[in-house]
Amino acid sequence: MRAIFKFPELTQSVSELDEICPCLKIQNTYDGRSRIGIHIGAFRFVCTNLAVGGAGAFAGGFMSIHTGEIPLDEISEQVTTYLDGFDQIVALYRRWSAQPLEAGSLEKVLDRIPEQHAKRIVEACPHGERTVYEAYNAATRYATHRTYSYRIAFDLLEGINQRFQETFTDSGN
Repeated sequence: MRAIFKFPELTQSVSELDEICPCLKIQNTYDGRSRIGIHIGAFRFVCTNLAVGGAGAFAGGFMSIHTGEIPLDEISEQVTTYLDGFDQIVALYRRWSAQPLEAGSLEKVLDRIPEQHAKRIVEACPHGERTVYEAYNAATRYATHRTYSYRIAFDLLEGINQRFQETFTDSGN
């Protein structure tokens, strides 16, 4: 079973060509053969009727073996926190979409990411004039689409989000 719950009424523009909305993605099997996964994040629409989406950027969640109780209180708290803070996330993405990526700054951001992944993320970034937001999208796309383990993806996303926020917020650069 796979389900994506989108909140299109909360959709916001990051830039002229990029709209995101909060979403909740749930994966599970009824027979317990695979892990249950719940991911909280943002979803990019590629269709004007808001029915079809493109890439997503996930900000939290968990995966666990399908046994025992699922921590619904924890999930509820994460979803509530994410939805309450969605405006601030979009505002940050807007700032990043207008902020040029200075030469060498991506490598600095990725200095705590395992070297083989950092190298691939740099290679995946658009060349020429780049923004912090484009680099962030390339990094998160790599973590969610090019890694083969949910654990590696979650660890990379955590590191990417932390380092980008440390480096490219008002308290950082």
